[in-house]
Amino acid sequence: MSGLAGSVVEGVEVAHHALMGLLAQSAPAASPGAGMGSTILFILLMLGVFWFVMWRPQSKQMKAHQAMLAALKKGDEVVLLNGILGKVHEVGEKLIVLEVARDVRIRVVPSAITAKVPTGALEASGGEDGNNK
Repeated sequence: MSGLAGSVVEGVEVAHHALMGLLAQSAPAASPGAGMGSTILFILLMLGVFWFVMWRPQSKQMKAHQAMLAALKKGDEVVLLNGILGKVHEVGEKLIVLEVARDVRIRVVPSAITAKVPTGALEASGGEDGNNK
């Protein structure tokens, strides 16, 4: 009997080692799934950082620009994208009329206005007629 019991124990040990070997081989196959989860987490983290660094400040800047355009009124001094300074003469729904020199008015779309300048900046830069005083 001891011979039979010994062979059974050896058989169980062999089966145990074989099973552990199979489990050890299948473990690396499960590892790429875990790597995929960490990759997705990394991508989501990078998107979150990108949103805070790029999209959020730009949307705030765009909202501030829209608020500035909505608050424009006659007499405000503004600068256009191309650097032209002018005084708001008339605010329409789709166009704004600027006076860039004495009796010289141009029509511009609101998106061409980049910023309001402090009142008196036109006179300090040479006046509305373009002559230095």
